[in-house]
This record gives sequence, C-alpha cells and structure tokens, in this order.
Amino acid sequence: MKKTKLKKTRKLLLAMALVTFLLTPLYSMMSDNGFIWEIDYDGCISCNLCAELAPNFISIDGDDDPFFTNGYITGGSSFYIQFSSVEDPDLDEAYNSCPSKDAAFKKQPF
Repeated sequence: MKKTKLKKTRKLLLAMALVTFLLTPLYSMMSDNGFIWEIDYDGCISCNLCAELAPNFISIDGDDDPFFTNGYITGGSSFYIQFSSVEDPDLDEAYNSCPSKDAAFKKQPF
C-alpha cells in the first residue's frame, strides 16, 4: 500500500513539475525583457525636451525637473521600468534627442 502511494506521489510531483515548466513564460527566458529608464537630476540641464517629446511618460515638477509620471523617484533620480522588449517610440525619441544623453537620461536593458 505504501509503495503504491509513493509511486502515485512521485508521478504527481513529476506531472506538476512538467506543467510548471511548460507554463513558464517564454519572455522570461529571453535575454532582454524590458528597459529601465532613468533621469539623473545631477546631469539634467532642465531643457524639458524629453517632456515635450514623451508627454505620456514624462512631466515637469515645480522645480523644473523632469520625472516619469508612472515611475519612481529615488534619491536624485527618477526611474521608469518598461516591461516590454520593444522600445516605446516616444521614449526612444526623447532619449536620443536629449542633449545630456547618457549623463542625465539613461537606458539599461534588463
């Protein structure tokens, strides 16, 4: 009786492991799942071009600093996490048009 229960338990665990493996999203196996965008206030010259080019993502606060509307502000930076391997065209244009690109406006794949 114990051997039968043990065999059934092993089969059940094997089936659960197989289902878990098959249901693992394919995007989690890809190397780039999205982007972390950052605006570093120390390097920003407050030209506000990024807010003009990507108004759905970037706003200007009372100190004339840009920030990500749906992002996070930590220390001297504003962060936005984009959970898509395809770059948003507005954010990409704002990034490429930034006069202090890579010093103030940064993009890192994850």
